[in-house]
Amino acid sequence: MKRPGSKRHGTKKFLGVIMAVGIIAAGTYAFTATNTVEATQAGDGVGTISGFDVSNVTYTQDALDPTLLSGYSFTLDGDATSVDARTVTGQLTWDLCVEGLLNEWSCTPPPGTTVESLNELRVIAVQ
Repeated sequence: MKRPGSKRHGTKKFLGVIMAVGIIAAGTYAFTATNTVEATQAGDGVGTISGFDVSNVTYTQDALDPTLLSGYSFTLDGDATSVDARTVTGQLTWDLCVEGLLNEWSCTPPPGTTVESLNELRVIAVQ
């Protein structure tokens, strides 16, 4: 046997549940709607790595002691952003090289480097 007015009570309860679900859904939407993501990039590619041609190599003897090397220079066949070089195999440090005009690089060996000790010109250049 049903109680009088019980149908209305069930309808009110059902509407209360619907409203609660609606409020929660609206609150959740409000939080997710505020997200922003920056544009990003991703990709994959292949490029050829080739060496530089080194030319026009010149060595400069020290003006006071011609047995010492005061510097040397060379030209690369392309633009480089960084160049390291050395003239003695096994030398622990690389010589300071600075770029001049038209891809010409001038390097300064460590003090006391003798002309007689020169046994290689190793150039490492990157673009």
